[in-house]
Amino acid sequence: MLAAKGNNGGAEQAFAHVPEPARATGARVFFVEDNLLHQRQAATAVLGGPADAGPAVAAQVLLPGLALVYQCAVVAGAATVAQAGKLAHEVVGHPVGDLAAKDFILLAEAQIHHGIEPTPTPLVKKGRLPLSGSAGTSPQFLWQVGLAANQWVTMKLGITMFATDRSMDPVALATEAESRGYHSFYVPEHTHIPSSRVTPAPTGEDTLPDEYSRTLDPFVTLAACASATDRILLGTGICLLAQRDALITAKAVATLDLLSQGRFVFGVGYGWNREEMRHHGVDPSQRRAVLREKMLAMQELWSRDEAAWDGEHVSFESSWSWPKPLGGLRPPVLIGGAPGPTLFRQVAEYADGWIPIGGAGISGALPDLHRAMEEAGRDPAEARVVPFGTMPDRDKLGYFADLGIEEVVFRLPSANSDTVLRYLDDYQAFMDS
Repeated sequence: MLAAKGNNGGAEQAFAHVPEPARATGARVFFVEDNLLHQRQAATAVLGGPADAGPAVAAQVLLPGLALVYQCAVVAGAATVAQAGKLAHEVVGHPVGDLAAKDFILLAEAQIHHGIEPTPTPLVKKGRLPLSGSAGTSPQFLWQVGLAANQWVTMKLGITMFATDRSMDPVALATEAESRGYHSFYVPEHTHIPSSRVTPAPTGEDTLPDEYSRTLDPFVTLAACASATDRILLGTGICLLAQRDALITAKAVATLDLLSQGRFVFGVGYGWNREEMRHHGVDPSQRRAVLREKMLAMQELWSRDEAAWDGEHVSFESSWSWPKPLGGLRPPVLIGGAPGPTLFRQVAEYADGWIPIGGAGISGALPDLHRAMEEAGRDPAEARVVPFGTMPDRDKLGYFADLGIEEVVFRLPSANSDTVLRYLDDYQAFMDS
């Protein structure tokens, strides 16, 4: 059976909880001896395999012990971690299921700990990142491991805030977020909030929070952010397109996409405030159809040198309009809202993904989204899903990662700089841990 040699208490402690199948293996194992790890043959073969059975047997019996290999490698140092990675590459190359991927991540963590690029494995792929890892290993750390290997799924973390005349300056927030490595920054839209409102607040509160009526114009705000940043994506989360003029909005979107050098993400939604819609001349019962037609008309304008549209809700004669979106037909378009057949049909028809607010109910809705994509002749894998306005939680993020989700947007309070930056720094724990 395996035994720890020498005086290394940390390694002895690691051996103490290794599962029995890993102690009695016919595969190659690592021993700790004088603070060095050496690759050796097992002295016993309880499972009946020869001492040099090789990777095929190792794949079946050594994998529960890879946690041991990882811990011993951390104790022994960088050179032996590389040896551990070499063995792991052989072992996990065999299709033995998620256990291999789970325990291989422990080795990858050790490799990163010592500045070594993790050994890629075919078992840890997009959409199959295991939720479990070593004690204290967060999902975000596992995503960083994947990024380092340039092969696994990576989770991108974004933020959203109601930018108002009383909140932290959104340009300052965008630059601070970019400097901390955040992937995206989204701002919402409300032109105004009618003072006599019957529509229930989406927050469930009797009184609508003050920031709804003080929201800055999203396109002006994001243009200012674009001028002060280089990498962070900038998006509307969400734009109330049904309440906007299609020609003016097409111009604003294409201009912002150009000025941001293709960093704009066009998040749109149907809206909830019926009084606000009516002030814009929109029948609330028709808002989904209005949004759809405006988006299709805008894409016609973006995709052609000379375009015209004659519909129920939008009409313009043959016209020229530049600039065009840098990405071709449109910038990335994400539709926000509760899951349902209308939303998913529209995602499949003219958009690139779905923004589920808060992220509840995603796993049950994904089959319907994928079915809608297939019925539209599109690859379901193309559909981006971006949980939005969520409060970070390790279990929740692990759940998203297991679904193959690659971006999550955290909600920041609409508050002063000291408060917002404190949240921004706290959320970094999910990026750095």
